[in-house]
Amino acid sequence: MALVRWSSVAALAVAALVLLEPLMPWLPGWLRSLGLPADLLLRACVAVLAVQVLLLLATQQRLDHAFSGVLQSFQEFHRARKAEAEGGLQPSKREAIGLLVAALGSPDPSIRASSHGHLVRITGQDLGTAPAPWQEWLRVQQGSGAGKAS
Repeated sequence: MALVRWSSVAALAVAALVLLEPLMPWLPGWLRSLGLPADLLLRACVAVLAVQVLLLLATQQRLDHAFSGVLQSFQEFHRARKAEAEGGLQPSKREAIGLLVAALGSPDPSIRASSHGHLVRITGQDLGTAPAPWQEWLRVQQGSGAGKAS
């Protein structure tokens, strides 16, 4: 950001010199006496403006990338809220719930307990540790879209 700020200051300084050049008819002669080309001011303007354009393009790319991510997040949030408002489950939640319901049938008691805890946390309901009530609940959610999961 500091580089953009300094290039803007340089661009303003060069613009001021360009505007003041007609008031300085001695400038081309003075530049030649120093061994510099008479069109040095023009070359400096072009160089500063080229750097300014490159910096602005880089900033535009950076901001475009940042705002694309923000826009994507807002769109995902909107889709999730819309699905909840319509009473259905988000596809990712539906898939997770299906996997957790399947895990309720595991022979390992720690897996069953963990799956049950996650189901309660995701759905906000406690239908017990047996898979059948959860399967019925999930079928109703998928079929009619009734009920809310949050």
